Amino acid sequence: MEHYAKNEHVEKSNHAWLTFLWWLYLSMHFFGMIGISWETTRPFFLPLTPLTLGLGTFLVLWHLKSSTKNLILFFILAILGWSVEVVGVATGKIFGIYAYQQALGPKILEVPPTIGLNWAILVVLFASFFPTNWKTFPRALGVGLLMTGLDSIIEPLCCFLDFWCWSDGGPGWKNFAAWSVLGTLMGWIWIYFSNKHDQSFLFKRMTWVQIAFFVGLILLN
Repeated sequence: MEHYAKNEHVEKSNHAWLTFLWWLYLSMHFFGMIGISWETTRPFFLPLTPLTLGLGTFLVLWHLKSSTKNLILFFILAILGWSVEVVGVATGKIFGIYAYQQALGPKILEVPPTIGLNWAILVVLFASFFPTNWKTFPRALGVGLLMTGLDSIIEPLCCFLDFWCWSDGGPGWKNFAAWSVLGTLMGWIWIYFSNKHDQSFLFKRMTWVQIAFFVGLILLN
């Protein structure tokens, strides 16, 4: 009985801690949207982008921690996403001709590692939108389409946010085609190899927070 009470106390403590981090994540997006929209505070809020991505990564990894296999897959996707971006920036043949700026943090081979984490996060978040009893390819295709849709929202803001800038003023069809194909491929890798129980409702809420953040920036600027 005493052992059960201790476990229950630990579970409640963990729940309260994670609830705090969720509200912190939500607050960082809300106040970041307001702060970035205001020219006076923009220089303060833009450098906080890696911290927001770091908190998002932590929340995702915390919910994947019950499966070593899923944790390994997450980092495989992060490395794959970063590697593709390295080739894309160096050659201009995958997404088009673009260059990363400063807001996403330090760069390795001209690409910030945080963008690799972002690829992995988006795959995991969007995969949670589709029932686990669906076949693998339709779910993966859905992930690719949703990721492309989110990118289409981000692109008008990317240079304004100091994320990346296009040499010709904006993305072309090649960028969105690459997002669709790569998003589907990475979605397939995650869905096919991961343990299917990692369908946390938090993932859906995190996705809507990100969408609201970028849509809000578009409306305010």
